[in-house]
Amino acid sequence: MALTDDEFAKQFHAAPTLLRKIQLAIREERYSIWVRNPPNFPDEYLKPILTLPDGTPVTRKAPRRSGGPGANYVVELKYEYREMGRPVPIYLKGYFAQTEDGKLVISFAIQSLKDDSEDT
Repeated sequence: MALTDDEFAKQFHAAPTLLRKIQLAIREERYSIWVRNPPNFPDEYLKPILTLPDGTPVTRKAPRRSGGPGANYVVELKYEYREMGRPVPIYLKGYFAQTEDGKLVISFAIQSLKDDSEDT
């Protein structure tokens, strides 16, 4: 059962790390994904994030340079997705935002399916 907006906000603000905040947003399906170029980025590529160990580094960069409402910082995460037995390194960036109806979400920008990064 999905959390109410208030329950989600409480758990989000109580989460001790950025990784836990990201994991909560994914579990509760409170995210959006946009890519600058194809390939399509299926939701299943986010599943490995839910099992990352607590010590997985999540970088916080400020200020965020893209427009729109949300936190004035970007979170960055590198992890690996295994597709048909081969590793696919994924570089993910995002920021915490509120939707027009007031829901707290994370907006992911999938920069690449490789190790190098671009600015958001």
